[in-house]
Order: sequence, then C-alpha cells, then structure tokens
Amino acid sequence: MKKKKIGILSICIILAGCVFPVLAETTPQNNTVVSTSDVSEWMPDENLQKKIASQMGIPVDQLTKESMKSLRNIDIKESSEPISNIKGLEYATEVTNLNIAEGNLISDFSPLEKMGKLAFVSITTPSLNDANFPQLADSVTYLSLQRTSITSKSLVKVANIKSLIYLQISETKGIESIEPLTKSEKLESLLMQFTSVSDFRPINEMKSLKKLMAYSQSVGNDSSESRVDKDLLQFDEENLKLTIPISLYPNRLTNFDGYQPPFTTKTDPYNMILKFDQNSVDGSRVVITDDSIIVDNVTSEDFKNLDRIYLNIRFNNPHGSYAVPNNFTDYAISSGQYTHSLSLYETPKYQTVTVRFVDEGNTEIAPQLKINGIIGKTYDASTSEYKINIPGYTLNVEKLPVNAKGTITSDPQTVTYVYTKEEVKNGKVVVKYVDTNNNEIAPEKTIEGNVGNSYDASTSEYVPEISGYKLDDSKLPSNAKGTITSDPQTVTYVYTKEVIKNGKVIVEYVDTNNNEIAPQQTIEGIVGNPYDASTSEYVTEISGYTLDDSKLPSNAKGFITLDSQKVTYVFNKEEVKNGNVIIRYLDTNLQEIATQKVVNGIVGDSYNVSGVDYINIIEGYTLNESKLPTNATGTFGESEIVVDYIYDKNSETPKPKVDPKDKSKDELPKTGVESTSKKILVLTTLMISAGVVMIYVSKKKYQ
Repeated sequence: MKKKKIGILSICIILAGCVFPVLAETTPQNNTVVSTSDVSEWMPDENLQKKIASQMGIPVDQLTKESMKSLRNIDIKESSEPISNIKGLEYATEVTNLNIAEGNLISDFSPLEKMGKLAFVSITTPSLNDANFPQLADSVTYLSLQRTSITSKSLVKVANIKSLIYLQISETKGIESIEPLTKSEKLESLLMQFTSVSDFRPINEMKSLKKLMAYSQSVGNDSSESRVDKDLLQFDEENLKLTIPISLYPNRLTNFDGYQPPFTTKTDPYNMILKFDQNSVDGSRVVITDDSIIVDNVTSEDFKNLDRIYLNIRFNNPHGSYAVPNNFTDYAISSGQYTHSLSLYETPKYQTVTVRFVDEGNTEIAPQLKINGIIGKTYDASTSEYKINIPGYTLNVEKLPVNAKGTITSDPQTVTYVYTKEEVKNGKVVVKYVDTNNNEIAPEKTIEGNVGNSYDASTSEYVPEISGYKLDDSKLPSNAKGTITSDPQTVTYVYTKEVIKNGKVIVEYVDTNNNEIAPQQTIEGIVGNPYDASTSEYVTEISGYTLDDSKLPSNAKGFITLDSQKVTYVFNKEEVKNGNVIIRYLDTNLQEIATQKVVNGIVGDSYNVSGVDYINIIEGYTLNESKLPTNATGTFGESEIVVDYIYDKNSETPKPKVDPKDKSKDELPKTGVESTSKKILVLTTLMISAGVVMIYVSKKKYQ
C-alpha cells in the first residue's frame, strides 16, 4: 500500500511539472513588489506599462523584465491614452503575436528588433516611416503595414525577413515600387490595395508569389510632373483642336507582361479632370482615344499661352481585360487612377546667316563665317569680326552688302562682302646655318611671301638640331622675326662644334652574397644620351636563380655620363627540392617479398620505373601483369610516391617416387594413413582386455 501511494505521488509531481510552465504564460513568475519608479527605468511609457500589466492581469508595480518573458501576445490598440515609447518590449522575447494600431505616436521601433520569436506582426500607425523602420526577426511569417508612412525603401528590410509568407501594405501611399520584394524568397501573398505602384513586372522574379491583390492604384500625384517640348503636342490652328499624345505621360500602369491598360474614355468629373494651367477644361470638349486626348475649341492664343496641363483620370482596366500570371490563385490590378502634369517649354528655333567673302568674279577667297541665332533676334555682320582683312585683297566699299545688319528669319540668309585683288609683290627671307668660321653646315631654307606680310624664322622648323653641333645661344639673329620686304633678307644661325664624349654603363648580375653569377654586359654611348637597362636584353634569365624583385636597381634607366655607371641586378638562388619514388614488391596479401628500391630525383622531373631494372624476378613468385601499377611513370613531387608491383605465389605439386627395384611401379608419397590404422588397432585391443578384466573382477566379488 505504501509503495502504491509513493507511485501516485510521483505521477502528480510529473504532471505538476508539465502544467506549471503553461500557467507561467499568464501568471507572474515573480511576486516581489517593485515600485512604479523601478519599472519606469526600463519601460518609461506609463501608458505602455498599463497596457502590458492589464494584458498580464497584474498591477503595474509587479511588472518585471523577467515577467515580460511570459507574454506570448501583445495588442496595443488605439485608445485615448496613446503610446509614444515602446522601450521595454525588448524583454518580451517569447512574444509571437504583436499588434500596434493607429493612434499611437511611437517614434522608435528598435525594441522590436530584440523580439526574436515574432511570427504575426501588425503595425498600422502612421508614425512608422523609413527612418525608424526596424529589421524584424526572420521568424515573422505574417506582416501588416497598412496606413503607415513607409516608402518602397523600407521594403528592402521587409525582403530580408527569411520566413515571410504574407505581406499586407494596403493604403500605404508611399509605396511606389515592389522591386525590393524580388529578394523575398518565400513570399506567397501580397495585398496592396490603394498604394501608388505603377509597374507590376517585378512579380516575374517573385517565384513563390501566388496571390496579388492590387486594386485601385493611385499612380502619380498632384506633384508628379515632367517637362515636355511644346512641339510634341499637335495643334490644329485651322480646326482649333489640340491633340495630346498619351505616350507623353510616363509611368503608366503596367501589367506583369508589359501591357498598359488604356485611360477611361469617360470625361465626366468623376472619371477625368483636365486643366490648362489653373483652368478646368469642360469634359464636353474632350475626346479620349487609346493613344490621344483631343481637346476642342483651343485658339491660337490659348495654345501660345499654355504652360501646364494637369490630368487626373481613371484607368479602363476591369477584371478580365488584362492577363493573369500562371499558377496564381488570386490576381487583381483593376481600377485605379493616374495623376500627372506636363510642364510645357518651347525649344528655341535657330537659323543661320552666312557671311561670304568673294572676289569680283564671285569666287570665294576666304572661308565663310556663320552667325547662328534665335529666329526673331537681330544680327550684325558689319563689325570688324566679319569685315576681315584678306592678304592680297582690298574690301570694295562701293559694294558693301545692304543686309549686313538685320533680323534672323526662319529662312537662311547670306551676307556677301566683295574684295578687289591687289597687285602682288613678293619677297623672300633666306635662313642660313654656319659654324663659328662662317662655313655652312646645313642646307639653307627660304621663306617666301607677299611684301608686307610677317615672317617667323624662330620656330623649330627653321632652328633645327644639327648632328655634331650645338646652337650658339649668344649669337641668335635679331631678325629671326620680321616683315617681308621687296629686298631679300638673310637670317643666320651660328652653331659651335660639339666635342663628342662617350660613357658606359656596366650591367652586372650577382647573388645575395654579391658574387657574380653571369657575365657583365656593357652599354656604351654618347654622354647625355639616355640608356635603358630594364629591357629583356639586360634582365636575363639565369639557370638556378630568380631575380629579386625587391632589389631592382633604381638606375636601370638614366642618362650616360662621363663617369662609368654600374647597374646591378640581384638574384636569389633557387631552392632545389628532391622527391623520392619507392618501388615495393608485394604478394597478393600486400606483404613485401623482396627489398624495396628507391629512385631519387628533382621535383618536377619525370621518372620511369617500368623497365626491367625495376621489375624483379623473385623465386617462387610470378609478376601479376593484370595489376601493374598505373604510376610506374610520372613526375617527382614533394611528397613520397609509392609504386607497388604485385606477385602471385607459384603453386607446389608433389611428384611420385619411382621404386628402383621395380621401375614399372610408382610409389605414392606417404600420407600417414597406415600409421594411424595401427594405432587404432592397438588401442582397441587394450580396451577389450580391460573390459575382460573388469568382468572377471566383478564376478569374483559376488561369488
């Protein structure tokens, strides 16, 4: 009976251990009374204290960090006592369901990043934005962000949530693109009614998505605007019609397959609002087609003064009018509206005035000049910029153009200046090159031109370098520049003969101990000339050595001097690495049956141990040619290589003996059978004798 009671008590203890952790979810784990001021240190918002304590069924002064771990659900509803600080929720590490409703004024959501077991999260307060959006735990599968102030930037963090399956972002006007969600690998359902997304092609990359509900997108807004050249509008001045191509409107609603639903053709105020500048256009004047908006009764003055066109219009995309992706259970992008303004500008229209320069026979004697300007602006081709001096010609002032000044028109214009040819007088300048003894050392050069023109014999064309000579800068001619005259002129350059001096550069090759390891090379040349010892001609490969790139000479390039120079290349001796090949001789049980052989060589060299020198003839064994080693030839490596030759043991068959007395009979080898039979016979005899004795003794006893 006592044992039975102990068993029942044990079962009760086990059941209590199972039940108490469950009760701990709703029952405070610490009954120690804590003052409200202590709670405020880690949970400063009093309204949050009240809500959490109420949900736990305890007074505020019993809230502790430890007791927060008992929470599984937190519901912060909209109330007259809004919460502005959620600090303290980071201790609710076991919470799986979290709801933060509208009306709360939270600015810092970072405590949510510490709640690592969240699964269902709903945050619908407008105070949530891109700046304070938290990176939620990977455990979140359901996320609702309705009516928040986030934009598409926050969707980057949403896409990082690895377990996310369901996302609700409806009525979040800042969402203009779902491109970031292409990184969400498990997202299956996306609800986004009344957002501002125009392009749904990114869903082609969202491989797990099966449901998209995107009714009533508001594409664009009152501040959406693009600049458009007024010439792209089609104004029919005769019929007072203005045609606005719909192609001018960017970012229109686009389905996953690229299809763009048309605008509605209805022009009542519920379906369309059109404004020219600040003036509403009555819908009765408007006709909408698939590719144009046509406005009637537009005057030339109206079009001239038009600066801005505002459009707010609904899409004509009822369910069934657009394609649905394969494998989707629900898909909708119906309804919605588009808002955009076209800011008009006029591209200035230019035209050209050509200025020509001709002789009396109307032959052009100088390149034309162009005046490009805006139509309607004035031009002036009467200035010295256009009345140019042309050598050998004089401007005929009696034939000056009457249109030298005027207004640029839509048609090209030409201004022509007529010149009279002058009587030509030629002159020449001879440039000579002499040494200090006035001997010519190079052919002279001649500059010819019209009298009065300038010449310049100081350029490199006329001051050449002459081999073996150097220009004497102290005797430069004073008339190197001047004016051509009718009398010949001479410009003389004096050169002094150079003394040629030679120098040499020695290129040497040493090891790290400064020992020469290759013959020197010598570069000889004229002092002052450059040399280059960095080419492959001088940086040679030396067997057994490697060039030390850390000690390259700084003077590998330079100029030859009177004193000999030395360029030194330092080489490191290469380390020779050896490798071994071990040849083993094994029986079929992989036991060695002969002494190993070892072949040594340099790593990288080839080896061949397949010849007769390495295949031993072993008495009592035969080489198994079906098991020849595959690595009998190869390349020495740093690691030891083992080559195994396998041998089969030869079988031994007993040979019959021949009786020398009777050569016609063979004697089989002794097997031991005869000896065994004799032993059995003796043993049997002894046993029978022992039995007889025992019978005799027994009979004697009973007599």
